[in-house]
Amino acid sequence: KEVLARYEEITGWPSFPPKESFGIWHTARFTPRDSVGAAVAVGKKFRELDIPVDHFAVINLPNRRGTSNAAQLAWTRDVSRELGKIGIKTGLYTAPMLPMGTEMEQEARTQKLALRQKDGSPYGALLTNKTTVDFTQRVDRSLAAVERSDDWRDHVFRETRDPVLLPDFTNPAALKWWKNKIAERMKAGCFGITMSDFAEEVPPDAYYYNKRSGLEMHNLYALLYQKANYEAVAESSGHRGIVNARSGTTGLQRYPICWSGDPNCDWEDMANTMRAGLSIGLSGVPFWSCDNAGFDDEHGHLTPQLWIRWSQWSMFLSHVRLHGMGPVRAPWSFGDIAVENFRKYAKLRYRLLPYLYSHAYSATKTGLPIIRAMVLEFQDDPCTYHLEDQYMFGDAFLVAPVYTLVNKRTVYLPEGTWYDYQTGKEYTGPNTLHIDPPLEVLPLYVRGNSIIPMGPDMAYVGEKPFDPITLDIRLTSEAEFTLFDDDERGRTEEIVRCRASKRPDQIALELSRSTKTYIAKFNGTGSPARVSLNGVDLPRLGSQGALETVETGWYFDPSLVVYAKFQALGATNTLLLR
Repeated sequence: KEVLARYEEITGWPSFPPKESFGIWHTARFTPRDSVGAAVAVGKKFRELDIPVDHFAVINLPNRRGTSNAAQLAWTRDVSRELGKIGIKTGLYTAPMLPMGTEMEQEARTQKLALRQKDGSPYGALLTNKTTVDFTQRVDRSLAAVERSDDWRDHVFRETRDPVLLPDFTNPAALKWWKNKIAERMKAGCFGITMSDFAEEVPPDAYYYNKRSGLEMHNLYALLYQKANYEAVAESSGHRGIVNARSGTTGLQRYPICWSGDPNCDWEDMANTMRAGLSIGLSGVPFWSCDNAGFDDEHGHLTPQLWIRWSQWSMFLSHVRLHGMGPVRAPWSFGDIAVENFRKYAKLRYRLLPYLYSHAYSATKTGLPIIRAMVLEFQDDPCTYHLEDQYMFGDAFLVAPVYTLVNKRTVYLPEGTWYDYQTGKEYTGPNTLHIDPPLEVLPLYVRGNSIIPMGPDMAYVGEKPFDPITLDIRLTSEAEFTLFDDDERGRTEEIVRCRASKRPDQIALELSRSTKTYIAKFNGTGSPARVSLNGVDLPRLGSQGALETVETGWYFDPSLVVYAKFQALGATNTLLLR
């Protein structure tokens, strides 16, 4: 953890994504050639099925061939306005590739904004797929394809790719021009960039405005592209910047977020993708997502089982992205069981947003990733050194996805007390469990001595404030949590320090000042004789439902759970169970 912090000190601390970005993202395949109503119909289906969603990726930059800039801006305004009525924000797809004959290509050529050849003419890089090539028939499994040698690349690209111009982000005029294009779309209603694609295959023999060679700029080009996109959103949207980078290099964490690239739709790539997420977290990049159930349905087998299993652990990443080829990447494409299971875990994710958002804030100060390889959290336990198929979500949740067709796996629980999140069953680690979770269940465990803040049920981020906050507490001795919340547009923020302790004769919960209402949920706790806040007894209630109608009070559930509702208005606030 100290190494990560020192790395961030040198290369730049992670930037904080906007709160709304932690909702679910969906790629909706619509263009200005489609009716706005078609996009809205998909959004309404999410709402009718009671499935949370926040973002639709529906805008493209550069524009698709045949679509003028004016037409696309008009579409952006219309679709953003109509989707906004049901709480869905629009996202922008970008690629630094300007197809020949498009408006942006002509502008870049005329204004000398693109990478150049040695003679000063624009460099036509072979990067965009030919529309005449059937890529499903071009599966190349040769060693050369795996190694992607220069000779193989040149040969294949000449057969399958058309030329494009590449913006030169070292040229101040090109940078301003590109950022202005993004700003136009932000001002037309886009929320952010939901896919910041490509930039990794720039030609090594291109010439740059800053006089550096193509070889020198290979990695830097991708970083400058992400930087330009991030800054354009931040400067023109009224909120913190957000991109979704496919490529980058050292310092990428300054321009959140990134995603895994294009995994195949199969079980092996599900495991590989999980491994990739843990690896990039150990490399200083805390915010990461992946294509839920894989991207390429032509390689692999996209089944309802794969969708369900992949969706379960996707909800326990910093960001969730429903994107890919083939069927519409929405739960209803995979059957009723998939819809029900997706809804269950999506709703849990949205209730956990205060926990996730607080960890995200912490990540910008510590460099610690949202999903953590077990070795990062348990460095003194040699049994965690090889684990790459389970991980910690923040510091309290252990996530152990099932990544095979067979509903079996082992789970390693490090030293301490652990609880099965679904059943409440208690385990003592170190311990290796051999489990048979049914398809509908994600193996999920909670660390003892944890405080997990949860918010209300919501269909999209911002539908309701994080208020009241339920503090889900599992206590054997002491626990603490720092809760963060803000209103970016109102320029306000609140940091609340929570600390709980347990003695034979009492349980204490201490909070710093807060404007929120709290419901403390003490799991595994017998009925107290009295519950007090700052020395004043709270009334005992006759039912859990009564908590919704009172400002303060407590209730004992026979399942050994104590609920206490209160406000933390003092500089320090102490809730005691005796």
